[in-house]
Amino acid sequence: MTDWQLIALGTIAAALVAMAVMQVVTAFALMRASREVATAVREVQRDIRPLIDKATRMTDDAARVTELALVQVERVDRLVSTLSQRVEETAAAVQGAISRPMQQGLTLIAAFRGVMAAVREWQGRQTSSRDDEDPLFVG
Repeated sequence: MTDWQLIALGTIAAALVAMAVMQVVTAFALMRASREVATAVREVQRDIRPLIDKATRMTDDAARVTELALVQVERVDRLVSTLSQRVEETAAAVQGAISRPMQQGLTLIAAFRGVMAAVREWQGRQTSSRDDEDPLFVG
């Protein structure tokens, strides 16, 4: 082997050792970085867990409030329906209580008018018969 070959072989060997050292250093750096990432992920999970729990409680509370509001709306709807039905029944009863006596009163008034008209007509006949007798009376 010549000197140049030996120098080239030494250079290749040194480069190979340098590459191996770099790979080992890179592997250690990657392991360290992966541990740091894992630690950061655990911290984020630890920090986010209460927020997720709180959000879950909030959605549960919102669902419960929505359910209660729905029950209240149904109650109000039934109350309004019952109230309107009772108002209609009361209005019908009041109308019946007022209209029947009014009809009877109007019937009585019509009968009274008829009697009064008959009396006037009868009185009108008597006065006209007296007027007819007066001119014939000699005296």
